[in-house]
Amino acid sequence: MLLQAPAAMASLATAILNHPGITLATVHSSGVEDQANARQNIADMAAGGPAHRSSYGTAPGGVVMLDGRLLRGMLALAEQYTFSVSEICGGSHNSNSRHYAGIAADFNVVNGRRISAAHPALAAFKTRCRELGATEVLGPGSPNHDTHVHAAWPRLT
Repeated sequence: MLLQAPAAMASLATAILNHPGITLATVHSSGVEDQANARQNIADMAAGGPAHRSSYGTAPGGVVMLDGRLLRGMLALAEQYTFSVSEICGGSHNSNSRHYAGIAADFNVVNGRRISAAHPALAAFKTRCRELGATEVLGPGSPNHDTHVHAAWPRLT
């Protein structure tokens, strides 16, 4: 297991915050307002702390450190694509979702176009997520994933 030093995680998060090709949502699609939106998750990590999880629906609340594999994956994706992240560890997902473990992100816009089954880069984007280590990659055609690509890395424990 790779050691995830807080300073290294803060540096990765800062790079994500400052990357011109990465947009981070400041609201949840549910309309619930809290301190667990994607932008705040990354800002929390950039400040050296854990990211907040939502506490509505099936969300457990509390905090979690985002995994370095997820953060490095987002930066690697940004070398090839521009994208928007709608959720990281906030929002309401399946109660056993990898989002709550800090190892998943939902991408709702890639290269300036909303995710749909007709997105021209959908297959390539999903393939790239898998190449970067994501083992759970869902999108249009998967239940409840018609408008985004969900990419999650393996649990370590």
